[in-house]
Amino acid sequence: MNIRSKIILITIPLIITPLIITLIVAILSARNGITVVATGFLTFKTEVLTNYMDNQWNLLADNDLEKDEKFISISKAAVESFAKTLIGSDSERIFAINKLGEITLKTGEIILEDNDINRLLKKIETRETGWQNLTINGKGIIADTSFFSPFGWYILVSVDRKAFYGEITNIILRTLLIFVISLILAVIL
Repeated sequence: MNIRSKIILITIPLIITPLIITLIVAILSARNGITVVATGFLTFKTEVLTNYMDNQWNLLADNDLEKDEKFISISKAAVESFAKTLIGSDSERIFAINKLGEITLKTGEIILEDNDINRLLKKIETRETGWQNLTINGKGIIADTSFFSPFGWYILVSVDRKAFYGEITNIILRTLLIFVISLILAVIL
């Protein structure tokens, strides 16, 4: 083996190893950073909606109307209308179901299959709230979930999984492209 081959066998791994480590760190950092921002945004929407529902309920309670179905229906309609203002894209949905598995609030078209309803009812039984990675009607969603006891609602503030991780995929592809170009240049040099 000549000296040139030995140098190549030594320098190529020395060049490739830091590139691979940089690639992995960049991908993980991008995924983590975007996930933190996106989850924070959905949590914020859940908190805003919950505060609005609390205000609606307190308004009923302060006026001794919390048992009057007519005014409860008006409050629920107001909550649904307000929830629609929180939607920022076609990939977002806010919906709620009750303990009977009925959709009681929705900001857009939502179809729940029987197995979807059964999974959600189990979450209601176990009082499971917070971040959920779910499949609804065969589509993956990321949702921040909470309960609103006065209305008996299990609320899901959700976004399609593909949209949630879409920018991460773009960053990964750009990072891979930079990695491949760097690797080619390193081998050529």
